[in-house]
Amino acid sequence: ELALVDTRDRLTVALSAGLGWVPGLWERSFAGPVDIWQPEAVTFLSLFIFPLFGVSLALMLGVVINLLEAERRRSLRHAAYAGACAFVLGNIHTYDIITLAVVWLAYLAVARVCGRAKDFEGIRPRRDTIGRLLVAGLPPAVSAGHMFWVYRTESVFAQHVAVPTLSPSIWWVLLGYGLLIPLAIAGVATAGRKLPSEEQNITRQGAIFLTVWMVANVLVAYVPLSFQRKLLMGAHIPIAILAGVGLAFLTDKLARRVRMSVVAVSLIILALTNVRFVLRDRGGLRHGGETVRAFMLPGERASADWIRRNTTRQTVVQPLPWLAVAPDGRTGFVDTTVACFVPGLTGRSVNAG
Repeated sequence: ELALVDTRDRLTVALSAGLGWVPGLWERSFAGPVDIWQPEAVTFLSLFIFPLFGVSLALMLGVVINLLEAERRRSLRHAAYAGACAFVLGNIHTYDIITLAVVWLAYLAVARVCGRAKDFEGIRPRRDTIGRLLVAGLPPAVSAGHMFWVYRTESVFAQHVAVPTLSPSIWWVLLGYGLLIPLAIAGVATAGRKLPSEEQNITRQGAIFLTVWMVANVLVAYVPLSFQRKLLMGAHIPIAILAGVGLAFLTDKLARRVRMSVVAVSLIILALTNVRFVLRDRGGLRHGGETVRAFMLPGERASADWIRRNTTRQTVVQPLPWLAVAPDGRTGFVDTTVACFVPGLTGRSVNAG
């Protein structure tokens, strides 16, 4: 119903980033475009760095797809599927429930307005939409509510949540998506058009939803919360899908060989930040590591063995990660190797892992 995507769309979502690779921007690190330092902002980095983010993105898609199917089919069953995905998501990455709630409510509001036009009657919310909202919304309310209770009763967790993770200037976000933005605008412009290759079409209803998702997901990252930056997760998906549609639109009239060459070069350019990121990590592994090493120091391993032998399973370990001051004056983790390995080696929980 949204877009009949082809390989271009899938590769754009999987590989693309922004302009962080550009000399002068790349060296800014944490004070630069989000695609060089914020995994939540880019699908590739989310999958490359944090497996939890990959699971969270999959659950977000499970919620979105089933909500759309629930509205299209007027199906409580799909609303329940969305609620089940959201229930798990609320327990493992609660921030994303806020993002999804804002995106979906914004879409219903826009759909109600646009649905007055004849061409968009199919997306206008019905009276029974409220019932489906309740079926989809109650399960995450339970799991997110539990996390809020933990926040109110567990001081360590509360202090962790209170650590400011604020969004950068909107310009660094836009540069972090770079060329994807004009391509996404081109994708929106193709809505409802018949392209030479029918599998790259996108419906106007699909363009409305993806546009609302894109805009709402970026704006919600600026709500006045201490963890606002984390709410950017998921924004890359609609931006990249629309960019893939735009790339298809701009290249479909070219001869097949020329089109394949242009698409390949475009994807390489869109992936340059991720390529530099991987190469930097590869070099870091050779020289002792950045963020997470592929090895532990003998003293670190000996400490983990001692903790396993001499503490109970209820013990919580503070792994004391190395810290550094970023160019913008903020303090951040440099080496979280111990924090990552200790739970597996000791069977104990860690703070700031």
